[in-house]
Amino acid sequence: MSDKTHWKKYFNYNYFGTYSLDDYEGDPILTIKSIGTEEVKDQNGKAETCMVCHWSEDEKPLILNKTNCKIIQFVYNSPHIEDWIGRRVQLYMKNNIKAFGAITTGIRIRDFVPAGNDLVKKKALQKEIRTALDSYKGDDMGSIKEMLKAKVQAKEDSIRFYEGVLVTLKNPA
Repeated sequence: MSDKTHWKKYFNYNYFGTYSLDDYEGDPILTIKSIGTEEVKDQNGKAETCMVCHWSEDEKPLILNKTNCKIIQFVYNSPHIEDWIGRRVQLYMKNNIKAFGAITTGIRIRDFVPAGNDLVKKKALQKEIRTALDSYKGDDMGSIKEMLKAKVQAKEDSIRFYEGVLVTLKNPA
């Protein structure tokens, strides 16, 4: 958190911007409450329909660009907005991005699930995998169990990894 005031704080900006990061000690982790389209006016008053993310936390909404949408899709393994609701993302400032015909800074979403996020879902997926393994008939069950064990020991057992294992177990080739 900066002890200095960004000049943009004195203007009525309705959306989260890089200046908003001054309010945080580190990169903020926010929970997606809703996503939809809204009419947004630029500095010249020109209206444009944009995709906007509202947060469960008391924070200004973020205008989502295609890059950030692709990152959320990657992180949560779904292109469907409805699957993103209730999920947490970590925001950060990225320098040297091209926007509006200029090189500037912008808000980006980290390409991983924030630490400590979705522990309950992870446990549920582990339980679902154990159940699926009981009925799995593939020849590679031993190697799947070894891979699971290795990933857990290496702390590489992400939600996306578990979801991928479940797809394999439920749809054997």
